[in-house]
Amino acid sequence: MDAIGLIFVLLTAFLIPLCLLYIYNSILFNYKLFVILLIILEFLLVNAFFTSNLLFFYVFFESVLIPMGLIIGI
Repeated sequence: MDAIGLIFVLLTAFLIPLCLLYIYNSILFNYKLFVILLIILEFLLVNAFFTSNLLFFYVFFESVLIPMGLIIGI
């Protein structure tokens, strides 16, 4: 893992809890689904930034689109 990947992992680890705190009173329906999708999104982003193989980076980065699309849909 390089320095840029470390910065992105720290940024992801900092922003996801802030998003959870921000949406606490905003989301009225499907709150559990939203939180689960954010946790899955964080897992996939951290894996994408930790990997050093270009193929795995592509797989994890493209798999981020699934929970992100569902979050936007909610």
